[in-house]
Amino acid sequence: MWDSDKKALVENTQELLTSPETVAEAMLELCENPEYGNGTILEIMKDHERIVPLYNADPPPASKVDVNAIHFVYNQLLERLGTEGLNV
Repeated sequence: MWDSDKKALVENTQELLTSPETVAEAMLELCENPEYGNGTILEIMKDHERIVPLYNADPPPASKVDVNAIHFVYNQLLERLGTEGLNV
């Protein structure tokens, strides 16, 4: 599931990562709890969880976004597009 590119994104961001167990528990809760219903989006982050509203959902708090990782992925994408083109 992880190639070297994706691994590089999280190597220095361990404090931002949520454990697989926490994500699995949230997924199970979504499946078993009828109050959530179909199509509910449950955002799970290291220090909070929330139900994302259907419309006009605010993004996660800016403090939770790793700008360096986004910049890294963006640059990789541009490089690949420049060398490999768009494979459709």
